[in-house]
Amino acid sequence: PAAPSSNPLTYFKVLADARNQAHGIVSASNLRQLGIGLQLYLEQNHGQWPDELDQIKSVMSGYEQVMQNPRTKERIGFLYTKPEPGANPATTPVIHESWQGNPAPNGAVLYADGHIE
Repeated sequence: PAAPSSNPLTYFKVLADARNQAHGIVSASNLRQLGIGLQLYLEQNHGQWPDELDQIKSVMSGYEQVMQNPRTKERIGFLYTKPEPGANPATTPVIHESWQGNPAPNGAVLYADGHIE
């Protein structure tokens, strides 16, 4: 094992990395909650996807809080794309993390089948 660095900046980098990792975990949790909200919406609407993501407010409490992305600090931290009819759920992204109003290049993605990458 490498000897610990005596450079104090090393410790700040470790702390920053830990904070970024924690923000990523919270972001993924928010994305999972949005996925559960979408599933509830689909069940109550005969399998029809909402036109806009805020339509899931009717089945999901805390929607406004979950939409805040701690990683990007955006109030509307996730972008929704309604799936096309017949699209393969395993390969169809429905919610992306937002970065300045666009899908975040390295952000998490929720797919129509409920998995997150």
